[in-house]
Amino acid sequence: MLPLDRTFASLIKALNIKVNMPIAVACSGGPDSLALALMAHGWARGQKIKMVALTVDHGLRKDSAKEAKQVNAWLKKHGIPHAILPWKGRKPARNIQETARKARYKLLTDYCKQHSISQLFVAHHLEDQAETFLLRLARGSGVDGLSAMSTLTTMYDVTLVRPLLGVSKAQLLDYLNKRKQTYVIDPSNENTMFDRVKIRNLLPTFAEIGLSADRLAKTAANMARARAHLEEETGRFLRVACKILPEGYARLDHINISEEIALRALATLIMIIGGHDIKTRMNDLERLYAALKDPGFKGATLGGCVFSRTKGLILIYRELKAAAKPIAVKPGTSAIWDNRFEITCQIPRGIWRVGALTQAGWLKLAKAHKLTHSTPSKNILYSLPALRDYRGRIVAVPHLKFSTGEVRCEAAFKSAPILV
Repeated sequence: MLPLDRTFASLIKALNIKVNMPIAVACSGGPDSLALALMAHGWARGQKIKMVALTVDHGLRKDSAKEAKQVNAWLKKHGIPHAILPWKGRKPARNIQETARKARYKLLTDYCKQHSISQLFVAHHLEDQAETFLLRLARGSGVDGLSAMSTLTTMYDVTLVRPLLGVSKAQLLDYLNKRKQTYVIDPSNENTMFDRVKIRNLLPTFAEIGLSADRLAKTAANMARARAHLEEETGRFLRVACKILPEGYARLDHINISEEIALRALATLIMIIGGHDIKTRMNDLERLYAALKDPGFKGATLGGCVFSRTKGLILIYRELKAAAKPIAVKPGTSAIWDNRFEITCQIPRGIWRVGALTQAGWLKLAKAHKLTHSTPSKNILYSLPALRDYRGRIVAVPHLKFSTGEVRCEAAFKSAPILV
């Protein structure tokens, strides 16, 4: 066991994560992720838990498939289970890195959920943290952005674990050298058309004037503490002033609180009601906040949500045109629709799909079955989940307590821990 292996075990212990469940490690084959895979494998073996390494083949370079197979061979030599996840479909011509990043995490987290893995280890290290801080500083980020990356965060209902944020690139390279392990070199990491690479090349210059990677990472940690306090205050405000309803909409009493907390509350509600995993941009939130403070406010949309006023309250509900497309559901299983509702159906075999009720669907049901509703606006109904058969006929709308024949369907709205 090398010193960094012992350090890794201590880092994991400090994170206070679940250590009795299988884990996955994102491994591109680069030095950072390969070092993480080797360390995590040794740790998992000591904990007697299963581990799998996952490599995403983006298909953005002609050698990507060959490199993925090489990673498989290296990991197999170490006895590490491995899966290659290909990114299929058309590739972007612009904004390549960000689009590829989103696709990568979607593939990785989908695999985890399909295999009942709740924790995905990723290899961001000290210099990555410093680069992220500087990139966000250049973009004018506030406290949240400057707190950079957290050791634990959630994406697509999977916990991302970053145990190496305090470990330098040099330490990882030295570890691989002592393990006599080669690695893949990604030429895009040297491509100065990308802002991150430009920042990376400037780090040595910044270090000369005292802005070392370690100091920048410590500043990010200070920002993270401030962020945690602000999030706590936001949660306290929302628990008192807001109510989330089972139909997937929110009633907000007011936003008469400090602008910072109000903006965070709006961002949180857009994530919940809009089914997003990423917060809305600050300049858009500021415009919404100003509009809501205007006595003549008539309504607004942002992040796939509609904001309106009724009887002194602010209503936030799903914008129908932003709702997800219908998805197929199978008998006796559950599925997530619109990243907001967990659908469980007891249905015969056949072709069944869950999608938005829509205005036409509501009008047809209301007329045929004399249905009523208790929501403050009919518009809220249109984005409710509805089950349709192979002919497109609506056979169940759980929130309206409507179903036909032997069909049984339930829809639970996913809220947020901050409101519990």
